[in-house]
Amino acid sequence: MLPNLDDIAPNMAGLTIFSILHAAPGFSQIPTQDESKLRTMFIAPFGRSCYAHVPVGICLGPEYFQTKMTECLKGREGCEAVMITQSSTKRH
Repeated sequence: MLPNLDDIAPNMAGLTIFSILHAAPGFSQIPTQDESKLRTMFIAPFGRSCYAHVPVGICLGPEYFQTKMTECLKGREGCEAVMITQSSTKRH
């Protein structure tokens, strides 16, 4: 079961810096491998271009993204969001 505000609030006393890792735009954060860039080529009015990051719509994109997320969140089953908190910018 996910914690509610009453569970989380006491642990946040005195903290001033907060970051939330949002996974929705995750595809745009994964770089495309050099040998795969030509497979993402598209034609634009000013010439041909390739995606530098995994574009939405690539058939293996969701599987690759889920593999990376599983690696990042290993040992944290049921985790849907990550919030990082610290009392100073340096520690954050």
